[in-house]
Amino acid sequence: MTRRPTKTAAPVWHGHKTPGSLDPRQDLITDPGCALCQPALGPILFEGRFWRAVLNRNQSTLGKSFLATRRHVEDISGLTGEEWSELLPLTWRVRAGVGAVFAPDHWNAAFLMNQDRHVHLHLFPRYASSREFGALRFDDPEFGKHYDPSRVVRLPEDILSTLAQRLRAAVASV
Repeated sequence: MTRRPTKTAAPVWHGHKTPGSLDPRQDLITDPGCALCQPALGPILFEGRFWRAVLNRNQSTLGKSFLATRRHVEDISGLTGEEWSELLPLTWRVRAGVGAVFAPDHWNAAFLMNQDRHVHLHLFPRYASSREFGALRFDDPEFGKHYDPSRVVRLPEDILSTLAQRLRAAVASV
């Protein structure tokens, strides 16, 4: 008995059957129920054509950020070639900006999408020693090991805003 390969439906991008050239002014699809589709997502560091760089409200590692697609897509296999192509230089830009300000000793990056079913790349700067910002001391107690996903560091809104401004200036100069 010969097995036939199963056929899966191709994802649809606002009228497009296959990944191709997206016009971000017309083809960005959002989901009103998705936290990562919301304009008030968090402190935006910068926006690319297809991605937004966002300072994570949880600063468990100083400068922790993420890149989220500007359209709602729930799986990395649904990204277009253009979206993949833009991701790497924007990742470098975030890393260069955070690096200029805080000089991380290492980086972790992860697509998780466990809590928010929207493609986003977490960027975790890692530190072998303490850093200070806004009269606060930041430690990375798990340096050299897996980061602690349960660790939450919420900054006062004024310090988070100042941190975002400083990182916006740093990534703008990259």
